[in-house]
Amino acid sequence: MGKANLAQEKRIMLFEEVYGVWTERRLTQEEAAELLGVCPRTFRRWAERWEEDGLDGLRDRRVSGASHRAAPVDEVMRMVGRYRTSSGSLRKQAMKSSVKYEFTVHRTPFF
Repeated sequence: MGKANLAQEKRIMLFEEVYGVWTERRLTQEEAAELLGVCPRTFRRWAERWEEDGLDGLRDRRVSGASHRAAPVDEVMRMVGRYRTSSGSLRKQAMKSSVKYEFTVHRTPFF
């Protein structure tokens, strides 16, 4: 079990405990949220998800999925092949020609 999954399970266990006390009206939403380290709105969202979907509603769907920012495997393999076949000073040139760098810098003046 990875760190993300372990943290998720810990969060779910703590939520179950706090949610039980909250439903008994021994805690306010604000107090329950503070115990969980989240804002009251997040606590309400989690409570709604718990009531609708149970345990599965609290699981973070992002932990199990692949990143939408990941490069396609064939593109990565093409880049690795190009890097391995170039030598020395040509390696840097080959990499620069195959990768486009686009930077947008937004500067805010400090007063």
